[in-house]
Amino acid sequence: MSQRIGWLLATSRLAGDQETCARESFVAALAQQHGIQVDRTRISRWESGQHTAPERTVQAYEALVGAVPGSFLAVTRGLARAFGDASPARRLPGPEPAGDLDRLFEDVDAGHASGAQWLGLAVELTHYERVYLHPSTWQAVCRALLHELARAVGPAYVARYETATMLLLQPESQRHMLRALGEYCTDPHLQVGHGAVSLLAQVRGDQASDLLVRLHYSGHPTLGPVTSGVLAAKASRQQFSEDYRDVLVRAAIHGLRRAEGTPHGVNALELAAHLPEPAFDVVLGALRSESARTWLVKSRATRELVAPSVARQVSQRIADRAQSVGPRALRDDPDPMLRRLVREGLFHLLKVRRRHAAHLLGASPYSRTLAPLLLDLACGPDEFLADRAWSLLSSLDCTEVRDRVRVAALDHRRPWVQGRALTQLGRDRHPLSDDDATTVTRLLGAPRADLRYAAMFALGMSGADHVLPLTTHADEAVAAAARWWLRTGPALHEALPG
Repeated sequence: MSQRIGWLLATSRLAGDQETCARESFVAALAQQHGIQVDRTRISRWESGQHTAPERTVQAYEALVGAVPGSFLAVTRGLARAFGDASPARRLPGPEPAGDLDRLFEDVDAGHASGAQWLGLAVELTHYERVYLHPSTWQAVCRALLHELARAVGPAYVARYETATMLLLQPESQRHMLRALGEYCTDPHLQVGHGAVSLLAQVRGDQASDLLVRLHYSGHPTLGPVTSGVLAAKASRQQFSEDYRDVLVRAAIHGLRRAEGTPHGVNALELAAHLPEPAFDVVLGALRSESARTWLVKSRATRELVAPSVARQVSQRIADRAQSVGPRALRDDPDPMLRRLVREGLFHLLKVRRRHAAHLLGASPYSRTLAPLLLDLACGPDEFLADRAWSLLSSLDCTEVRDRVRVAALDHRRPWVQGRALTQLGRDRHPLSDDDATTVTRLLGAPRADLRYAAMFALGMSGADHVLPLTTHADEAVAAAARWWLRTGPALHEALPG
């Protein structure tokens, strides 16, 4: 974990403004601007991962390299929770005066809170064992957070996800978050559920497990594939008691039979791979396809979704090319951590490992240079590799490939690629043009359910102007989805520094 955080700090400093980020200048700036008195040796130890950088230092790096406020902190907290210290230091530098907290609550209530503000609020609310807020205030905060999480993109998403996790793991706020999650996920017209449902993987106990199983078998079209992945995450953490064995076996068999080599199949594969030996044997024996059995056995052994030779070849090619066209200061020596993170982000068996690798790459100076290379893979002939690439792309800076994504999103010749491109287009900072929105609206009548969903996602993330006319659509499913998007709001991005 420390090495990954150190890599993020080092690459970001080296890729920054050389007047500010050269080591001697950086040491001086840490002291003058942030009151952090260190020498070059301490910088070297932080950036090599020998010592874990304190959160105060992580925030100072954010400011000095021009990163989105809260972006490094959110990523490092996620890494600490998943792979390191289960209880990272809660309080950020400098206690918040009461007036600042008042402003934070006002910004949350108005929908203006940034990711850094959400993190700061969560830190204050979880710093003490007991914090009193009126139940209605707790519910308002939790509901607002979940609705922002649904439409947040990139650093905005990571900051809000970490905020939600902090509130969910704190005993005082946990019941309010679980109640808000239950309300949010049981909305029959829910359009975006992956962030909210994945939070249930953080919580032990039968209450969260029962809710997750109920959602999995609810038949909800949006939640089916999502809950399969969360079942896998909880199974990998051994959070299910023996009472859930038959439920997990059925879910794994159904997912693998139905969708080998698809996103749903990947989730089922991870679930099956983490079942204990007797249950795993039941799943293996129930699979009719020899290729599915081989895929499961090999992935369980190698911890990767593809053959190791393929994972190594693809990830090394992409990482090395991204480094060669990336910031000049990072081009001299091969970057083994970049190779490792690209490989994990694409192919690791554990979704949590793929997600944290993606978040780390998204916060790094390689985020923009990786995007066109992954888009090449995403639009390539191998559908499984393409799916892995689209998933990783969703965490990266795709500013420079927007036109290419738009072309793929409007190209009807490959509906599966079109659907993933539409979803990615919805995450863009720039709303759809009126002409493109008209074209996308026609796809709401497409025969493929995934294409209809992707079209509505692109329209909803683009803004109220494109979904308001659909709230009275003749198809009630379309109208209900449009009304959900109208309540939730458009894509949420963090303001760029400067």
